[in-house]
Formats: sequence, C-alpha cells, structure tokens
Amino acid sequence: MTIVEILFALAIITLVLVTAYTASIKAWQSAVEANHRTEAQYLAQNALEGVKGYRNLTDAPVSSQSFDWSGSGGFLDKITTTYSGSGFLIEPCALVVPDDTTCEWKYAAGPKDMKVAGDDATTFKVTVKLLSWYCAGSAAVVTTTPCGTYADYKAVNLQATVTWPSIENASQENNAIASTILTGPE
Repeated sequence: MTIVEILFALAIITLVLVTAYTASIKAWQSAVEANHRTEAQYLAQNALEGVKGYRNLTDAPVSSQSFDWSGSGGFLDKITTTYSGSGFLIEPCALVVPDDTTCEWKYAAGPKDMKVAGDDATTFKVTVKLLSWYCAGSAAVVTTTPCGTYADYKAVNLQATVTWPSIENASQENNAIASTILTGPE
C-alpha cells in the first residue's frame, strides 16, 4: 500500500466520522428543542388553567381571595390596567408563611421566569395577556375600545406565551402560544 492510498483511506474514514458526528449533534439538538417545545406548551396551558382555576374558585381560604370579575380591583380591572402592558400570571394557591396550611392565589406581573423539573439549564419566560374582549349586546370582538363598564364584559380572549432561548443560537428565542376565551361568572 502506498502513502497516497493510506492518506486517501484516512480521508474517507475521517469524512464518514465527521458526518456521523455532525448528524448526531443535530439530532440531539432537535430532540432537545422538541422537548423544550413540549415543556413550553405545558407551561402555556398551565398558565391558562391557573386563570380558569382562579375564576372557578368558590371556597377561598381568605375571603379577599374570592374571584371578582368586575369589581374595582377585580380580575378585569387588574388585567386591563395593572397588568395590561407586562401581562400577568395567576400563581395558584401559594402557601402562606408562617403556618404553611393556608394558601392564597396571587397575581404576578409577567413575564415570569420558570424552570421545569429535570431541566435546570433552560429558563422559560411565561406570561398571559389580554388579546380582546366580548361585550354584552355585541357579536363582534372588540379589540380597540373597551366595553362600557366592567359589568358589560361577558368574556375575554387570553393568550399565554412562553419564550426560551434557542439551543442553536442563544440570541434567538423560540416561543409557544396557547389561548382561551374565558367567560365571566354567570
């Protein structure tokens, strides 16, 4: 065997190994991104379920925690004023210190950094925003002008958004979105 044949064989083997290594890295990155997307979709759905859970709350441990759809300082007031720009999250039943037996539902300004169990390396940013609302006596979705009074709001269209850095390019963000129409209490 000549030196040229040996170099040619080494070049072929190197090419095969580099191609296999590159393909395995891309497959791993795709699997991680798919896992992140699944986790993000779960977080988005969970954020909306937190709002629904708060709306459906009937046995609040603290009387001030009862869901108030249209009162001053109530749900609509908070999401259209306090949290209109940043978005919000409802933190379901966080234990109150010092007794650790009573829990409160709390509003938190969004976006909020969250981690998923088993994935401490990735920070997901989660927020819920008001997209539009439905007013009494109107079949159309109103997006530019609020209803006359909070009592006129019949439903709101909420969107949960989750963003996280791309594994391939940390300066880019991926996102997952879930939305729901939340009706007021009857």
